[in-house]
Amino acid sequence: GGVRFIVIVGFAPIFESSGFRGALLNALISTYNLSFGFANFLQSIFFTVYHFLAYGILLSTLTTLTQLFGATTAIAGSLITALVFGLIMGYLVKKYGLIVELISHPIINGFLFFTVLSVGTFFSIG
Repeated sequence: GGVRFIVIVGFAPIFESSGFRGALLNALISTYNLSFGFANFLQSIFFTVYHFLAYGILLSTLTTLTQLFGATTAIAGSLITALVFGLIMGYLVKKYGLIVELISHPIINGFLFFTVLSVGTFFSIG
C-alpha cells in the first residue's frame, strides 16, 4: 500500500544513496585509502547484503538451510541486479555527484514498485 510505496520510493533511496554511495564509498576511499574501483565494489557488496536482509531472507522465519537456499535462489536475480546497480550508481556518483542518484534511484524504485504490483495483479487474476 501507500506506506510501502513511501518507504520504497521515498525513504529507502535517500538512505541507500547517502549511506552506501555517500558515506561508505567516501570512507572506504579516504579512511582506508582504497582505490575507487575496489571501494565501489565493496560498497556494492554491502548494498547487496543490505538488500538480502531487506528481502527478508535472514529476518524471516527460515529454520533450515534448505529453506535458506531455496529462498536465496528465488531472489538471486534481484541480488545480482542490486550488485550491478550499486556498481553503476557508484560510478555515476563519482562522475556526476550524489544528486544524480538522489534523483534516479527513487524513479527506478518507483518503476520497479509499479512493475511488481502490475505483474502480481496480472498473475493473481489469471
